[in-house]
Amino acid sequence: MNNIELNFIELNKEYPYLQIKLVNDKYMIDGRVRIYATNDDVQLMDDFTIVMEVPLGFPNELPVIKETSNKIPKTFEHVNIDKSLCLGIETEIKIKLKENPTLLNWFQTFVVNYFYSAMYYSKYGRIPYGERPHGTKGIIQFYMDFLNVDSIQKIYDILNAIEMDDIKDFYKCPCGNFKKIRKCHLSQINLLKKVGVKSDLKEISKLIKRKETATFIYPYSNEEYYRRFGWIKKYNN
Repeated sequence: MNNIELNFIELNKEYPYLQIKLVNDKYMIDGRVRIYATNDDVQLMDDFTIVMEVPLGFPNELPVIKETSNKIPKTFEHVNIDKSLCLGIETEIKIKLKENPTLLNWFQTFVVNYFYSAMYYSKYGRIPYGERPHGTKGIIQFYMDFLNVDSIQKIYDILNAIEMDDIKDFYKCPCGNFKKIRKCHLSQINLLKKVGVKSDLKEISKLIKRKETATFIYPYSNEEYYRRFGWIKKYNN
């Protein structure tokens, strides 16, 4: 019995009407779930039928879930083009799963909250708590919050340095604030290295229009660092 099958046993205890089968290189889980949740004393409950695809690489690869009972309002925006549910920013979900990377935790943390939001929206016409935009805008919003930075360029520079896999804690932080990484973004960078940033970097790089003609190699020399960020000292080309 592998990790996903053990995860399903735990999930199935809470949601006994689910069933699982292995199809090619992923597990398919489907059936009925009863969602009961409370937020600010507003209790909501309903039954939904779902289909989940769980990749063999879970939790490094996240499940995809669809709702097949057609109870989610058509005006509820958080449904992808392929009809899968948009549970949030993938990188953010992976980071939150790190402490307890089980299928049950993923379901109760993200899927239950999603269905609660959909039920709340259906009843009151609004989302009960904060939400992120779809696509690249949501990715950018997540990184601005997670890294506490105020520009897309800073996000790009940090993710690019991570993807180059050449980061030492005594290097200057790629965010451009002139501190060493260990006194700046070390904890966030370590987490992002564990979950991977390649797909996010690809999306954000589409928005970057570089003004520099020179190619900078990280870690930057002092001259490259000042030329790149240009906040304290400028060098002639």
